[in-house]
Amino acid sequence: MVQGTLDLAVRRHVIPGHQVVGIDLKTYRPNAEEWAARNAPWVFVTDEQVRHLADGITVTTTDATGKAPARRRRPRHPRSRFRLAHDPGALPAGPVCPGATGRTRYMSYVTAAGRLSAVAEALGIDPAWHAHNLRHQFASEEAATGANIADLSETLGHQSPDVTFRRYVRSMPGRLARMAGRMNGRWTTGPAPVTPAREA
Repeated sequence: MVQGTLDLAVRRHVIPGHQVVGIDLKTYRPNAEEWAARNAPWVFVTDEQVRHLADGITVTTTDATGKAPARRRRPRHPRSRFRLAHDPGALPAGPVCPGATGRTRYMSYVTAAGRLSAVAEALGIDPAWHAHNLRHQFASEEAATGANIADLSETLGHQSPDVTFRRYVRSMPGRLARMAGRMNGRWTTGPAPVTPAREA
C-alpha cells in the first residue's frame, strides 16, 4: 500500500521518484506474554470489596522505611482516597471521580488510577484488576442472571445487542458448580408419577 501510494505520486508528478521497494508487510502475531495479557480473565471483586469502594476508604501511603511521608505545606497525595459514590445507595450527580477544586471537574486519570491502585491493594484485590473491570462485572453478572440483552446493550451504550452478546455472554466464575447444581437438581429428584390412561 505504501509503495503503491508513492508510485501513484510519481506518476502524477507530485514527487520526482522514490526508493521504496520490496516492502513485505507481514501479519503481526503476538508473543505468548502479549496473548496471555490480552486474553486474561476479568478479575471480579466481592460485594464486600465493592461496598468498601462505594462507601469510601482512606489508605495512608508510606515510604520505603514504612513511615508516612512528612507533611509539607502542600502535601503531595499523602493519602490515597477513592470513593465511587458520596451517598451509599444513591448515585450522586456529577463525575464519579470529581476534581479536588471547583476549577477541576474531573480528577486527573493518573491521580485516580494511582489512588484506586493503592486502595485495591489494601482491600486485597488482585493486582490485575482495574476500574473498567467494574463495568465488565456488572454486564457479565446481569447477562448471567438472564437480563434482557437489548436493555443491557442500551445501558452500556453499545451500538447493538450483538456487541453486548459477543463481549459479555461468556463463561463466568463458578460455572461448573452452577451447571452441576442444575443437573443434580434435575436428576436426583424422583420421577413424576405416571397415571395410566383409562381404556375407553
